[in-house]
Amino acid sequence: QINPLPERWRAVDAGSAVVAVLAQAAADRLGAYSRKRGPASRRQRDEIHRLFLRAGPYLALQITGDASAPAGHSVSLYCDDLFTNWFEGTAWDWCFAAAWPERRLLWVGFLSDVD
Repeated sequence: QINPLPERWRAVDAGSAVVAVLAQAAADRLGAYSRKRGPASRRQRDEIHRLFLRAGPYLALQITGDASAPAGHSVSLYCDDLFTNWFEGTAWDWCFAAAWPERRLLWVGFLSDVD
């Protein structure tokens, strides 16, 4: 079951951060077990951007704002109860969305390493 976005959560414009983080993850330069961490190359970021552009112009968002995040978790990144209780108890490092309003299309991605 997909629940409405709780009042304490906000969808904020994430600009190019969505593309940068996804490219970094795809290049295995982001996670807890990545041998080499660091930003993705321009080519890798452009590849992710072109992938999203296949559906048309898009708006990149980050879901933020849980004031009840447990100690040690970023208030803006703790997304365990977002949309559904299926993920309850999971701390997500990022919750991104890409929206294509003209196509009435939405992609939501939760990213985490293994902590």
